[in-house]
Amino acid sequence: FGTARFLGTSPVLNIVVLLLCVILRKMHVDSPVVECIAFFYSGGLSALALQHFSKTKYHTGLKILAACIAVLVPILVYTSGMLWPKYLIHFALLTYIPTLLYCLANDFPAGPKMQLVIAIAGSVTYSSYLIHFPLQIVIALAFGYFNKPIPFYNAYFFVAFITTTFSCALLVYRYVEMPAQAYIRNTWMPAHATPVSWGSPNWIR
Repeated sequence: FGTARFLGTSPVLNIVVLLLCVILRKMHVDSPVVECIAFFYSGGLSALALQHFSKTKYHTGLKILAACIAVLVPILVYTSGMLWPKYLIHFALLTYIPTLLYCLANDFPAGPKMQLVIAIAGSVTYSSYLIHFPLQIVIALAFGYFNKPIPFYNAYFFVAFITTTFSCALLVYRYVEMPAQAYIRNTWMPAHATPVSWGSPNWIR
């Protein structure tokens, strides 16, 4: 985000950052930070490509190509039984996910209620990033206290964790992040402040 904020978001910058991430991985720098940066900029490159080609005559053809890749690659992997090494899986994700994003990035008609649901879902994502790790710590401490193994691969456990995470994220956004945003805007940007109320069209601003 810092490089995008201060250096811009040109395709060249995205490619350079991705190449640096690949070089670091080749040098056996196995860090979650490097992987996050790589996926962030691969998604950014996909968004820039969509922004550029959406106004050209190639847009429809590229959409069809991306859709074919998005559908055929999983089928090919499944039917061939490919057991890719770890570095190939990483490379595949870096190329397949941006292709999938390019394929699915469309304007879909949505009514006012659906727009509100989408706005809420988009707004609580950052809160979910913040809250999911403390929840994991609490779960680990609780299962450790009762000397029970954590059922990582249990579907019900996964659904319960996701539901709890987003429920807490919604509360965090409503009662922590929104007041903090209002305070910052009213204190530091009073000329641009926008009244915000829960459930209104401007509640995410």
